[in-house]
Amino acid sequence: MRSALGLESELQTNPDPELLQKVLTVFHVPLYIRALSMFPFWQQVKKLFDINPIQHVRYFEKLGRKVLEIRKKSPSGRRDLFQLMLEAKEESVKGTQKLTDEEIIAQTIVILAAGFQSTAYTLAFSAYYLALHPEIQEKLRQEILEAARSIEDASTYDFVNGLEYLDRVIAEVLRLTPIEFVTVRQCNESCDIDGVHFPAGVTVFIPTFAVHHDPDLWPKVSSAVKSVNQRLL
Repeated sequence: MRSALGLESELQTNPDPELLQKVLTVFHVPLYIRALSMFPFWQQVKKLFDINPIQHVRYFEKLGRKVLEIRKKSPSGRRDLFQLMLEAKEESVKGTQKLTDEEIIAQTIVILAAGFQSTAYTLAFSAYYLALHPEIQEKLRQEILEAARSIEDASTYDFVNGLEYLDRVIAEVLRLTPIEFVTVRQCNESCDIDGVHFPAGVTVFIPTFAVHHDPDLWPKVSSAVKSVNQRLL
């Protein structure tokens, strides 16, 4: 909530049952939608009946619109993501706004929906692999301790960005256990990539997990354990 909307929601200590339930079930796609999405006429059905695989979009849209009105009337003075989007809205390029109200609201929905579970999964798998590899855990711990001694007036953002080994650890965790096993995108315009033609409207499935474990792209190791040791030690 703080990252997307700049709100102190205190979800950890004083959770809102309705908000928490909707955030936790935003990707719980009903079985009938999963079944329909496998047929070639899915896009037509989706448009005809206004079906959205992401749940509770209207709820988050209403929440984002309410916050937008509040922040417009009473600026918080905080330099958060929401404030940066509001400032971008006031700017224009050749007479066209950089961001409209609808785009700001859509962006907050993306951050709320995609940023909640993905962050939780990444932290969980990072803890799992660090527990499996205490030598990597210790090396990471030493990097953080040494950086903390010389942090001075650096912001948290700059401090974290300066932790090179932490970046490598998280990158390897996401390679081994990507948040999305398959990434699905729709082609808006016809195009050709490496001799393959993609007509407009076609749905493209990118097998993220398979790419991340492709032996032609990554070192040939027999297990994730060896992979971690080989790439991080």
